[in-house]
Amino acid sequence: PPVPVPVPTRTPAPPPPPPVVGDYTKLRSIVISPRVVPWIAPIALTVLFLLTFFPWLSGGKDSPGFSAWSLGFGKGADIPKDFGPGGALFIIYDLLIVFGVLLAIAAFLMHLKAIPDVPALRPILPWRAVIILGFVGLAYLLLCLNIILFLFDKGAIWLNFWGWLAETTHSVAVTGLLLEMWLQLRGPTRPPPRIDIHT
Repeated sequence: PPVPVPVPTRTPAPPPPPPVVGDYTKLRSIVISPRVVPWIAPIALTVLFLLTFFPWLSGGKDSPGFSAWSLGFGKGADIPKDFGPGGALFIIYDLLIVFGVLLAIAAFLMHLKAIPDVPALRPILPWRAVIILGFVGLAYLLLCLNIILFLFDKGAIWLNFWGWLAETTHSVAVTGLLLEMWLQLRGPTRPPPRIDIHT
């Protein structure tokens, strides 16, 4: 007689877990857009360049204050013992900012296709944010180093309102360049980075 073959039985799937009170119900996404990021550094650097003409260090009764240019090339550089932040470091800082602004504007115009494509520059185009970050980032490190050294030496931060506004604008430009560099290294074929926030 034939031996009966046992028919395998399916075990029922476990029931879904009960909904947890207070669980995430909404999802917010922040997309790091390749259309928006290239605007950050040129705008921030242009504002920073304009702020270099405002007084970053308050002066006395006879002086309205010292701008970044005055600290590098003017009276602020002549009296470093009294005011500390001026001198050769600000000469380098000012020059790095000028080169950084010019490069950022040129790269932005190339991004907008306002400057025609130059075949000789194609090998360095993927590295344009890295090149600009080299100038702007080094200038930012010099400014932070100056602030920290003066803080330890004199026990005070020498920047006034315009100086802090310039430092904040400079940090925004560096952040924008870092984001742009990240997007350029990822390549145009990959989707833009996204930050998901569950609420």
